[in-house]
Amino acid sequence: MANPEFLTAEFHGHTERVGHTPGTVMFYKIHTDGKESGSLKAPLTGIHGGYLNNESAEKGKV
Repeated sequence: MANPEFLTAEFHGHTERVGHTPGTVMFYKIHTDGKESGSLKAPLTGIHGGYLNNESAEKGKV
């Protein structure tokens, strides 16, 4: 990856909301080094997801 600082990746999970009370949020990994691999066994039940953001001028050419 030519410019890994332009790519942000975040993986997180949160418990289900109960009524108006927000769920508990846990961030598993936030990085910008462009070198991530592996697997994740979630430590809680609920909703899990990720976020990727490419800030390079030429999308797809990070």
